[in-house]
Amino acid sequence: MKKLFLLFFLPVTLSGQTSNYELVFNSTSFSYVDIPNVSSVIANKTAFSISGWVNPQSDVSHSGFFGFRNNTDADFYLLQLTNTNNIEARFRNSSGVAYDIIANNALDFNQWQHLALTYDGSYIRLYKDGSLVDSTAANGIIAQNFDSFKLGALDYQGTLFHMIGNLDEIRLWDVALSANEINTWMCVEVDSTHPNYVNLMGYWNLNEGIGSYTDDQTANGNNGTLFGGTTWQASSSCLSGAILCGDVNEDGVVDQTDVTEINNFILGSPPLVFNSWAADVNCDGTINILDITMLNSFISGTGSLNCCSTTTPSQTYVPDNNFEAYLEINGMGNGIPYDDSVFTSAIDTLTYLDISFGAGSATGIFDLTGIEDFNNLLILECSFNNLTSIDMSNNISLIELNVSQNQIIQLNVSSNAFLKNLNCAANQLQLISVVNNQMLTNFQCQQNQLTSLDLSNNIMLDSLACLANQLTNLDLSNNINLIALACGANQLTTLNISNNINLQGINCDDNDLVSLDLRNGSNQQLGLSCTHNLQLSCIEVDDVAWSTANWTVANGNIDPQHYFSTNCSGTGIEESPTNKDLLRKIDVLGRETKGTKDELLIYIYDDETVEKKIIIE
Repeated sequence: MKKLFLLFFLPVTLSGQTSNYELVFNSTSFSYVDIPNVSSVIANKTAFSISGWVNPQSDVSHSGFFGFRNNTDADFYLLQLTNTNNIEARFRNSSGVAYDIIANNALDFNQWQHLALTYDGSYIRLYKDGSLVDSTAANGIIAQNFDSFKLGALDYQGTLFHMIGNLDEIRLWDVALSANEINTWMCVEVDSTHPNYVNLMGYWNLNEGIGSYTDDQTANGNNGTLFGGTTWQASSSCLSGAILCGDVNEDGVVDQTDVTEINNFILGSPPLVFNSWAADVNCDGTINILDITMLNSFISGTGSLNCCSTTTPSQTYVPDNNFEAYLEINGMGNGIPYDDSVFTSAIDTLTYLDISFGAGSATGIFDLTGIEDFNNLLILECSFNNLTSIDMSNNISLIELNVSQNQIIQLNVSSNAFLKNLNCAANQLQLISVVNNQMLTNFQCQQNQLTSLDLSNNIMLDSLACLANQLTNLDLSNNINLIALACGANQLTTLNISNNINLQGINCDDNDLVSLDLRNGSNQQLGLSCTHNLQLSCIEVDDVAWSTANWTVANGNIDPQHYFSTNCSGTGIEESPTNKDLLRKIDVLGRETKGTKDELLIYIYDDETVEKKIIIE
């Protein structure tokens, strides 16, 4: 005995256990899965079946496993009765007639069993682990098209009876399965080789492992939404080769042979098939007498097993409750609301994310921590929130970013070399660098507090909106592809767009301009607005006559004192040569006049020159 005792505590390196997933339900957290309108796939049919793996626990209330229930004219479900291990299986037809099977002492708590309920137009039958438990005569159909199929809860007059326990591999058919079909396929995922594959109307294998949704594997696409505290965990049922906790010899059954094999292992005579993960039933990292004691307790029905979880998925820290809630609701969480975490694997392949307008919350998003793990993100829309800073340095694939209408004082896009569209309007930025964003084509940074803007590297830029800042200088000489420019409401004193040959629109209203050079060779395709520049008089253009005729005070293009010249630096107070004809004579307010003595007048000639003159008498 002493030798045996010493061997009990030999450490063992445990093999990893990779499996599919299952859902865990808890009545105290009101957890369940709702799959809307599923009754339509069996409506008006005279045969159907439901089946699934159930691992129940004792419950002081009714415990709904899965199925339909409206308690009026469309019931087909499996339920654990209050404070018992009895099963209620019911079919209620469209006439409101209910047919029940009550299977007393049929459930085994804290272990997996397979349950199936079938209807063939004449009988309902209840099966456990592929064997018939009971049957009763029944008739009729379900005519309802809009009843939900629920997992982990069933409805009774508006109240849900939630289960305590786990579910896996839930299936819905429009045929009555035979005992042989149930038994053959209950531990095998359904595929096209199943003899009734065309009759598979709903199939929720629960293998997502993350998020707030479970997908219907059939073409009907009736996907379910997880509510309450429904959580995912690695499957311990028999599906897809998953090994049951305690099934040391991997024969699909946990029994005394497994106890014997653990004992043989401890004595130094391990069997040919020995699963060390399944043997460590208390998850203490060692296979010893404690595992034998716990396994015996489980087999006798007085205890439970606790094998180690499989590899824990990597999680991303998301401290903002509204951001996390949005991810959870949209299947990008970890199934646990407000735990400040989501599964990284649920977000790291996402290419598009729209959390504008608070992502549906009343207060908006304040913190975007976690965005760094959205490694494949191409487009991020997060306008109209309460963000104060955002760092996109890990999102190197980003091509479009909209962070407008926040309170951002710091924005880092230096690592986003592929960025094409950037909208950071209506924030509190005093500085932003886009020197590394050489692919930028659309840049909106209006309504900030910018005092300078370096666009020398942004040769691809075709649209720039920087109005309502505090800019005193704007060098656009390298931006030869610029098409639209809005730089009004700044403090610019000079503006030169002579290199911007593709420009089609410019708004430079409400600045402090004293010099404006529009000689880009394409004035006739250019829309102009430069009003409220009171210190500006002469504007350099390609064609004085065309500009005078098309850019006017009446049209809202210029101020009354503005006039046009091909060379403002050459204008002066001097007599005009005799070899040119006078077109117009205007005063400093732009009004045509004959003039009076000692008055400053502006003479516009047919050779596109402009002169200022004072007639002194």
